[in-house]
Amino acid sequence: MARMFSTDFNYKNSSYTALVTISGHHNDCTITIQVTDPSLHNFLPGGKVTLDTEKRILKGENKCTPDKDLVDAILAAVQKHENNKPLRDNWN
Repeated sequence: MARMFSTDFNYKNSSYTALVTISGHHNDCTITIQVTDPSLHNFLPGGKVTLDTEKRILKGENKCTPDKDLVDAILAAVQKHENNKPLRDNWN
């Protein structure tokens, strides 16, 4: 069963909100992140990114590479929300 929630995060000294969906279990899950602020679409093309923790693959919309610092900031907020193993260590 998927878990869906919103989480607040800081990026470049500003606060934002991301919508997060986690499906799967533990190290074999898919995390989909969508940012709600259109100004972040320059750093996260399409405003959405998917992380496959089993395959350690990070995919942005339109096959563009998302800004790593932005994704790290969001994953830190997701980790705090989930109170679990650091998720940002699962992708390169």
